[in-house]
Amino acid sequence: MNVKTRELQLSAPQFEQLVETHREGILKLAARLGLNPEDQEDAVQDCIVKAYAASHRFDVSRPFLPWLMKVCENMMRTMRRAVWKQKFRQCDGDVILESFAAPSQHSEDRSEYVIAVQERLAKLSPQDLEIFRVCVLEERTLREATLILNIKKSTLTNRVNRICQFIRSGLEEPA
Repeated sequence: MNVKTRELQLSAPQFEQLVETHREGILKLAARLGLNPEDQEDAVQDCIVKAYAASHRFDVSRPFLPWLMKVCENMMRTMRRAVWKQKFRQCDGDVILESFAAPSQHSEDRSEYVIAVQERLAKLSPQDLEIFRVCVLEERTLREATLILNIKKSTLTNRVNRICQFIRSGLEEPA
């Protein structure tokens, strides 16, 4: 971004007008990214605040909508990931890991979410399950995990992404 662009920053009213024009699109993005309907409006508000705080980095010579949507998408993905981790921690990860051998032996008070997570994790190979435990449940850094698991960084990154995508695909509600 050059000096001339920095001098042309959006004013608060300009920013508000641009955001209001695209508010419906941001709500659709929240729905498409799988946020709960009751959380979508809060997510939009948080995204608008985040985008305004980052508006000094916006290059006014470029289109506003792609920049805004990317800021919102990144924020919503982070929010969704935090919600997923919180739900998983509430499920007690150790109980889930211990119950793989007998996924049909669930108590009646287990939520559908716990059962869905258990079913997906039960389909993982023992090595993928260990990767999931170290990287997700123990929240180890990539460097720590590579040392613990003795796997190259690039391989570990790909495996973690594939495992998380596999688990999420089983938790998504059909459209």
